[in-house]
Amino acid sequence: MAITSPKKDRIVVSDLGLIVPNYSDIVLTPIVFKPADPVANPTVNTVNGLYEFGPGVDTAVAFVFKLPHSWHEGSVITPNVRWRKKSTAAGNVTWKFGYEIKDELGVYTDTLAYCGYCASSPDTALIHQSTDLGEIDMTGLHISCVAVAKLTRIASPGHGDTCSSTVQMLQCGVRIMVDTLGSDGATSKTAV
Repeated sequence: MAITSPKKDRIVVSDLGLIVPNYSDIVLTPIVFKPADPVANPTVNTVNGLYEFGPGVDTAVAFVFKLPHSWHEGSVITPNVRWRKKSTAAGNVTWKFGYEIKDELGVYTDTLAYCGYCASSPDTALIHQSTDLGEIDMTGLHISCVAVAKLTRIASPGHGDTCSSTVQMLQCGVRIMVDTLGSDGATSKTAV
């Protein structure tokens, strides 16, 4: 029985007849934390378990995520939030995504960079909305880098959020470009 090298047998996206770029999503699992005042934690809906971000006050939830071995190193990533309004209230909903991303052995500073978007939405309750929150430049970062992140509804006056409805987060995620099915190392890819 022949022993083969994992490097030689690694499959890249183009081997499958797929056109690069291909995209995938990382689904983020929320971490409830005690944010600094005047930011509040989301409430949890007692019927469906969704996190709720109320009007008039900034509300935040945190996440930690790792870029997978299939990620195309150095390509931008796009955080997004999927959400819905609980009522038919008109107006915009303003989201902000804060993040700090480091490679293994990188030193975190606990200082977040931000991207965000003011999303308009139909005046209809419970419609699934998807809002991209900008692109994050990942130049110089590698697979297995880890992000500490925070999603905030900026509902306090003066930030463009004019919706008087509570909104429910359906899911928060990050869209990534992939170029392989994995890697041949824990924190790096070797070119084939």
